[in-house]
Amino acid sequence: MVLNVALQEEKYKEFNEQLELLVDSYDQVVGDLTDVQRNLLDRQIQALDKCLRPGLQVLNWNSLGILDFIEEGNRGVAALRSVRDQVEKSQERIESVVEAIENAVLVRPFSWDRQNLMDHAEFYEFFEKYRET
Repeated sequence: MVLNVALQEEKYKEFNEQLELLVDSYDQVVGDLTDVQRNLLDRQIQALDKCLRPGLQVLNWNSLGILDFIEEGNRGVAALRSVRDQVEKSQERIESVVEAIENAVLVRPFSWDRQNLMDHAEFYEFFEKYRET
């Protein structure tokens, strides 16, 4: 048994590296989600967690499914990353539109130089000229 482990040491190290990369990828994609993003992507996160659930079971180094698990996990992380990127691009566009609306000048400032009161006709004429310019 020891000889078998020694002969496959490189394979086990490679599995370990790939599993660590998978965990790092998961942390990069899910770790810094805001609450709003987490709620929005809840279904995709659940799908990814379902994909990674076999890794919570005991897999020994002789299990034939380790490579399949790693590949499936990487596909799941890539799918979530793709959706997250789309959400972030949409978020940026929405924020820029909101900022444009926020900075829009709906009423131009004008000079109110008059000291005496206007009657309603003068008031209307004054603002009609102002509106047209």
